[in-house]
Amino acid sequence: MEALRLTIRHMFRYLQERPDVARMMTWMRLEHSQVCADLETKVNGEGLARIVAAQQAGVIRQDLHPASIMATFILLTTGWFQHTHILSKWCAAEPALVPNDPDAFRQIEERYLADVEHLFMEGVLPRPNPA
Repeated sequence: MEALRLTIRHMFRYLQERPDVARMMTWMRLEHSQVCADLETKVNGEGLARIVAAQQAGVIRQDLHPASIMATFILLTTGWFQHTHILSKWCAAEPALVPNDPDAFRQIEERYLADVEHLFMEGVLPRPNPA
C-alpha cells in the first residue's frame, strides 16, 4: 500500500514541478493523440497489472474494477492541474487571496494532496467482513 501512496505523491509532485507537462497531456488527450494513447496504454497497463496483483493478494479491495481504481488515481492527481483555477478557490479559506499569495496557494495544494492520498487509500483498502 505504501507503494501506491508514493505513486500518488510522485505523480502529483511531477506535475506540480512541471505544469507544462500537465497542460500538454490535457491538450494531447483532447486532440486524441495516438502518441499519447500509446504511451498511456503502456504505462496504464503496467499500473493495471499491479492493481490486479494487489487485489489478488488481498491488499486492496476486490469488489472494485481495476480500471475504475486506475481512472480514479489518474483523475485525482491530474485533475488538480487541469482545474487549479477553480479548485484552489473552492479549497481556500479566503478565495480572494489565492491568485496573489503563493504561500497560501502552496498550502492549498498540500492539503489537496493529503486529502487525495487519504480518500484514495481509504477507499481501496479491503473492508472487514460483516459479522
